[in-house]
Amino acid sequence: MPTALTNSASSGTTLPLVNLSRALPGLGDDAETYASNLESSKLGHRFRAAGRANDQAIRAALKAGDTAKAARLQTQHEAWKKQQRTHALDTAEKAYAAGDWSSAVADYQQRIGLGHNGNPQI
Repeated sequence: MPTALTNSASSGTTLPLVNLSRALPGLGDDAETYASNLESSKLGHRFRAAGRANDQAIRAALKAGDTAKAARLQTQHEAWKKQQRTHALDTAEKAYAAGDWSSAVADYQQRIGLGHNGNPQI
């Protein structure tokens, strides 16, 4: 049996951290496939579409040779993506804590659809 570590969620809840791909063979692949499917869904497409203008502005600055502007825009874009992901996770955790399971599932799916899913809490 794997040793469980703990991690505090933003809501203050302590969650066990377990490498599920080692504890339950096949689960890691299933989770990756599920995340990939959500990232390819409408949720993921909307998120990428919302960031497309930022990507275009960064490319335009690079094409114009303004690397300082491109770096500044890239930093802002990364902060925006992190804020979107944090908001989605916070919303999911609040719904979970309130016992609103259908909203919690939808909110966790939205968070997973936003990509960058290395956090075992998700």
